[in-house]
Amino acid sequence: MTPREFEILRWIACGHTNKSIAKQLNIQEQTVRNHLRPIFQKYGVSRRTELLVKLFEQGIVFGLPGAGL
Repeated sequence: MTPREFEILRWIACGHTNKSIAKQLNIQEQTVRNHLRPIFQKYGVSRRTELLVKLFEQGIVFGLPGAGL
């Protein structure tokens, strides 16, 4: 997973929408979707809720974005 994909996952885990993530990262909303596509493929999911459940089941936990955690 790229650092940017990981960063976007952290924002998703905090409940942010694609639009909100794009604004925070100063990128286009489509760019956020472009980053999510390979993440969904890697985890075999088609929705962000499924992704978060799968990550939780695997014990992957995220700190707050930008908090250095």
